[in-house]
Amino acid sequence: MKRDRTRMRSGAVLVAVLTCLLVAMALVFAGMQSLVRVRQETKNARLIQQTQLLVDAGVSHALKKLRASGSYRGEIWKPKVALLEGWIPIVEIREEHANKREGTDDRIFTVVAKLQSNAISMQAIQESFQFRVYKSEP
Repeated sequence: MKRDRTRMRSGAVLVAVLTCLLVAMALVFAGMQSLVRVRQETKNARLIQQTQLLVDAGVSHALKKLRASGSYRGEIWKPKVALLEGWIPIVEIREEHANKREGTDDRIFTVVAKLQSNAISMQAIQESFQFRVYKSEP
């Protein structure tokens, strides 16, 4: 009878240990999932920030080109910058057709910055900005 009690206690201890191990593994798994999610969110936030900076650089580039040549209409600019590995920066600068009803000679430009993934998934992050260049009076 004493042996049966010892075996029952051993079985109960084994079940308790296995339950604790299962709970610990579930906690570790949940922690790892959370860590992966936070890492991905941080990476996405960095990519968005890089794209916004790329838009700013595109606006500066367009204004510089416009000052150099009044006939500048835009371009597709591929700046050589050190970004996150696996992403290709592309900036499209284009002059929009001004609304003739406004009766001005102002020029409107749109800058579209895109970070294009060179992976098979072909992901892209894109930001745009539009600005107006006012014609100065002589």
